[in-house]
Amino acid sequence: MPKLSEMAAPAALSGLELIPILQGGGSDANFGLPLLATRSVPSGAVLILRKPMTADLSATTDADPGAGKVRWNNAAPASATVLYIDDVDTAAGDIATPLATVQVGGYVYLQANSTSARRDCWQKWQVASITDATGYTKIGVTYVAGAGTWTADETLELTVQQPTPASATVKQAQVMLSDMTTALTTGTGKALWIAPEAGSLTDVWIGVGTVSSSGAVTVDLNKNGTSVLTTPPSIDASENTSLTGTAAVIGTATFAKGDRFTFDIDAAGTGAKALMATVEYEPS
Repeated sequence: MPKLSEMAAPAALSGLELIPILQGGGSDANFGLPLLATRSVPSGAVLILRKPMTADLSATTDADPGAGKVRWNNAAPASATVLYIDDVDTAAGDIATPLATVQVGGYVYLQANSTSARRDCWQKWQVASITDATGYTKIGVTYVAGAGTWTADETLELTVQQPTPASATVKQAQVMLSDMTTALTTGTGKALWIAPEAGSLTDVWIGVGTVSSSGAVTVDLNKNGTSVLTTPPSIDASENTSLTGTAAVIGTATFAKGDRFTFDIDAAGTGAKALMATVEYEPS
């Protein structure tokens, strides 16, 4: 058995690897759910999954390739820049509707499926443009990866996936506005936070270690001396956080690296202690 250091590096996943699932079929490894459908490589929504098509290698012209067919605009399919895809698959199923919704940056996968061995013939394309034509769809593409060579009129599967959605990264900054044992008092400039990067505020909320026996605790947030809140967060008497009280309404969300944020205690309640403010933001 080879040592790990002697083993070849694993190949990049194409997304077309089949994961066994509970379904009828033979044992030729031609059944299962493509890994891409788990939305992990990449993670965009799958619009079309393993629809039956036929490879049209008879021409490269811009035209409807015929019912259930896919055509490339280059005699060497891997060098194509446009795919011509008929509006129906070989089972007469509509694929024009989902194709019309694919976004630029999405993916088109084509894979031979006549046998398990032929599944090693595949192509992955990234979508550059979508044009609806009479009876077919023109998809401008950029070749991403692939293997093998198509044969004329070969059966294959078409899968189409949206781009990986942007995922906002929300960060938090927590600032103590008092010590743990002294009852709160009102006042300005109770604490300071200097922004470590540019971003946009998404929420500001506050909490106390010891609740107010009567009256609310309210905190305002200022950027470079001016409040950024239309409504400041407020903790009700006998409550620990503003999450169950009055939520902040942000008036000015954006900020730059180095902006100075100061915290004012506008209302201190009665006997409340250990006040902390949490600032949530998305980096820009």
